Amino acid sequence: MSNLLNLDEIDVGTEKSFTFNGTTHVMKPLSVGEYVKQIKTLESMKEGESSADSIDFMVKSVRAAFPTLSKSDAEAMTFDQVDALMQHVQGDVTEEMEEGNAS
Repeated sequence: MSNLLNLDEIDVGTEKSFTFNGTTHVMKPLSVGEYVKQIKTLESMKEGESSADSIDFMVKSVRAAFPTLSKSDAEAMTFDQVDALMQHVQGDVTEEMEEGNAS
């Protein structure tokens, strides 16, 4: 017998999406490579962080999670919209962490 793990069949979790300017954007799962890239960027920003760097990082993070979102649309969002979107995306992570602690 073969013991085969089919990674293509693993459920990547709840699909997140949002609508902006009439277009619905669906979140793609974060790859390990993209995660490492974002962590390195965050670590380097902590040393000499500016507001512009923080905002640029947020826009890049949103676009990495939602590749159908154009740079111009991402930059056209208000701070409240970006904040709401970040909370929407991070909601599952927080819930999973809380569920893990409750077990």
